[in-house]
Amino acid sequence: MKVIIAEADGYLGRNISLLLLQKGHKVIAVANDKKQIEFYHPNLIVIEKESIHHNEIKLKADSAINLPPGEQKSKFAGQKKEDNGKFDFNVIAEKSNVNHLLYLTTILDKNFIETKPGKASHGLKKGNFATTFLHSDFIIGSGSPSFEIGRNVVEKIPVMILPYWVKAPCTYTGIDELLEKIEKICGNKDYFNNSYTLGNKNIINPADMLKTYAKTRGMLRLNIPFPFPAVRLYSYLLSIIALIPIDQALNLIKELKYRYKNRKFQKQPDIVTHLSYSESLKLALGFTSALKITKKTPGPTSIAVDSYAFEGYNNTPVHGCFNTATEKNIPVKKIDDLLKRINSIGYNNKLFYTNWLWHFRGWTNWIIKAKIEKSDKFEINKDDKIDFWKVHIADNENYHFLLYADLFLPGEGWLEFRIIDGKKGYKLKLSLIFRPLGFSGRFYWLTTKLLNYIVLKKIKHSLLSNLLQQKYDYKK
Repeated sequence: MKVIIAEADGYLGRNISLLLLQKGHKVIAVANDKKQIEFYHPNLIVIEKESIHHNEIKLKADSAINLPPGEQKSKFAGQKKEDNGKFDFNVIAEKSNVNHLLYLTTILDKNFIETKPGKASHGLKKGNFATTFLHSDFIIGSGSPSFEIGRNVVEKIPVMILPYWVKAPCTYTGIDELLEKIEKICGNKDYFNNSYTLGNKNIINPADMLKTYAKTRGMLRLNIPFPFPAVRLYSYLLSIIALIPIDQALNLIKELKYRYKNRKFQKQPDIVTHLSYSESLKLALGFTSALKITKKTPGPTSIAVDSYAFEGYNNTPVHGCFNTATEKNIPVKKIDDLLKRINSIGYNNKLFYTNWLWHFRGWTNWIIKAKIEKSDKFEINKDDKIDFWKVHIADNENYHFLLYADLFLPGEGWLEFRIIDGKKGYKLKLSLIFRPLGFSGRFYWLTTKLLNYIVLKKIKHSLLSNLLQQKYDYKK
């Protein structure tokens, strides 16, 4: 099946594109900026909106998926339609002779808030194709704007003064189950020309979401009820704290206020998901293994898609994290030697630099947690323990290694080794990733950021010192 995806450079668009490609489908990604599509595949075509405007590109596909700008995380996210209707995805779908258009919305989608479910679906029936309207209030996935709003509020505010409208009933769906449902519905005649709500049968409200997030992260948060709506005030506060546009925050609060007043009429979702909010949250934060996609697409370029990150799929944290990184070009002929060096971590080389610092930090952790394990092997594998690190990823085929710091920290830390196969040759990229736990975690990162960067550069230099003594061709 060939599928056109709108807003493909946003959070949902990238994840849906990756899933469909891994399932063997062909994807035409319509993006605001094709540079934000960070993966490649022989079945993937990326087209910018401007190209469609100016060149009248004709697309041919079986189905199309239109995603709301409110759920996108790019510099174009939520932009107002000031192009006088130049880009109309319904028109694109009709010209592409698609049989089915799937439209997905969340509580952040302004069109949904203005029209409400059921009415919005009628506006989609333009053209000689069937339409399906699919709605879920909150998408629980690290990187989803509707999820990141709650993360920012809990992480940044130790005392939360909550007005009554945060008790409004809402539906939620984990990103893993959402992707499964989208693949099932797309092009399926059983769902044509109808609108559906998607979510767990246990309806939840934003107040309970915030409490559950704080509990899962091990944070103590004080919730104080506030009897007045204060819509305008809270819209400004939410815009500053959650880093969203003021009009989006205002629309969100108005919708929650409307939901609270009509909470007695809340219906069960039409399509029921099975994961509870707590389970979906743990998947989003990488505490448990996410959905595994085992189908491999043959061909040399498929590695780029198979190794690219759904954050939950490979447990490489991106959102809600601080990071510092350093890169260095490496000779093509020395990649195998470099892999051997990386695999020797934890033996004679330890971490290649300031081993006394790692030992001091580790023994401090041992006094508190009474846990220390060491490795004496020349090869690292997933779940190995290396001093005070645990190996989360050891992928020699795709040049990717990720170590988790099993240390007493105000947050979670990872050390990542990745060899990047770029257009100009190969690069070694070392990254320190830190997901802070409240204010203490943010203060810890700010005070140690410079030291972390210096240590990271020294590790890189030590790792490559014996490999770069001769001149080699850095290009492929």
